[in-house]
Amino acid sequence: MVGEGLAYVSAVVRDPAAVADLLARAGGLATVAAGDDLHLVAVGGVGIALAPPGHALVGQATATGVHHVALKARDLDAAAAAASAAGLRPEPAVAGLGGRRCRLPTDPGHGVETWLAEPPRLPASNGLLKGIDHIGIASADNEAAEETFCRRLGYPVESRQIDQEFRVPLEVFSSDKYGVVHKSLQPELVGGLRCVFVALGGGDLEFLQDLNPGAEQGAGGTGSDSTKNDKGAIARFVARRGAGPHHLAFRVANTTEALLAFERAGARIMDRHGRPGGRRSQIGFVFPQSLGGLLIHMVERKPV
Repeated sequence: MVGEGLAYVSAVVRDPAAVADLLARAGGLATVAAGDDLHLVAVGGVGIALAPPGHALVGQATATGVHHVALKARDLDAAAAAASAAGLRPEPAVAGLGGRRCRLPTDPGHGVETWLAEPPRLPASNGLLKGIDHIGIASADNEAAEETFCRRLGYPVESRQIDQEFRVPLEVFSSDKYGVVHKSLQPELVGGLRCVFVALGGGDLEFLQDLNPGAEQGAGGTGSDSTKNDKGAIARFVARRGAGPHHLAFRVANTTEALLAFERAGARIMDRHGRPGGRRSQIGFVFPQSLGGLLIHMVERKPV
């Protein structure tokens, strides 16, 4: 493998100090001011670098949300040489959080800006948030994602999944003499996502690609948590911003408990209880406005 798993995930947020404080109070995460308006949060041995819009760490990006991932490279020169040999020639090294870092080429099909980085020192955390479960990626091409992260960088596919929602039209014949007859028609696919999970170590990348891009992108599924609405959110993100990171998911022991802890800390939560998610999990979301524009959710997942 090129690199040794996740070193940190960077995110652009409004008021990094306030977001770090909320993660500390609600999730029990250790935080440290990293200078120049940066705040570093530690979870499960991985850092979350919170940067304000326009900061140099995120290339002066202003759109809020997850910005890039950094792979741990204790020997940066050796890791950069290995990436070059795999066909991913890095840019020249620049200053990073724990030393030097260098950026790898980004395929527009998956849009994940990826760096090799000498890892920063991280404080220990012990709270409700146990680690990063995954970084959700709005993908335009899952094959490009596997080419970059699996075949070139050497990280394994953890699993693949297809999410589908069907509408089943129903005809009803009601007679005052013969009663009621129901006739189900051919099911119609109204929403779908093709998902690939790549195990980086310290957290997975979840690539979500629209399964039926020709279908309408609006809401209207069976509920706010429907696959059709999820497909619409991913499709709109790609249409508006291009493929790239969409959300950050934390591993927890109890999704409902973690959601209510965020609510007690002052956050607005979308879900008051865990609900079914991918990989036989229970999930629940927090509104991004409560975290400076960063969309997060909790994942309670049992080993298979």
